[in-house]
Amino acid sequence: MGRRKWREPQPVYLSELRELRINLDLTCALCVHSGSITVSSLSHLPGHLTMGDLAKLTRCTSCNRFRCASVTPESRPWIAHLRRTGQHNRLPFWACFVPDGDDDQKPDQP
Repeated sequence: MGRRKWREPQPVYLSELRELRINLDLTCALCVHSGSITVSSLSHLPGHLTMGDLAKLTRCTSCNRFRCASVTPESRPWIAHLRRTGQHNRLPFWACFVPDGDDDQKPDQP
């Protein structure tokens, strides 16, 4: 059997999360401080930014370090959206820990 080729994951764009109204979770890699940001508070930023781009723009409010946070979409609504739309190749590796029954929490309903 041959080796599997590693594929670059598809980026998650800010415009995509705005459309779905899915908030962002941030975690500092140094002090492990975490928090969340609503996507509506980022309306001044362009939609073509990826989560990696946003991570480069953040500063931890606990340790005051710049560019050390990881930025991810809020897990449950994002995973539910990917499962509903059949985008299984975009599921994060921790999606197996989110039961399918939690997909009832649709992110596109207020």
